[in-house]
Amino acid sequence: MKKEILEDIIGLPPTEASKLVREEGFSFRIMVKDGLKFEEQTDYLPTRINVKVDKNEVTEILGIG
Repeated sequence: MKKEILEDIIGLPPTEASKLVREEGFSFRIMVKDGLKFEEQTDYLPTRINVKVDKNEVTEILGIG
């Protein structure tokens, strides 16, 4: 994953951010949306980007996996 892509998705709507991430061969998962934390899965995928979304905007990269 190019560091620039991670930086580029901050501030984008989740649909656009997901598209950029998928174009790089990674998957995209929203872990927190507008303060609501979704249940974490125990699976680990080194090709998945986990994000926080507020008001329809990616505000934070929470990690990879």
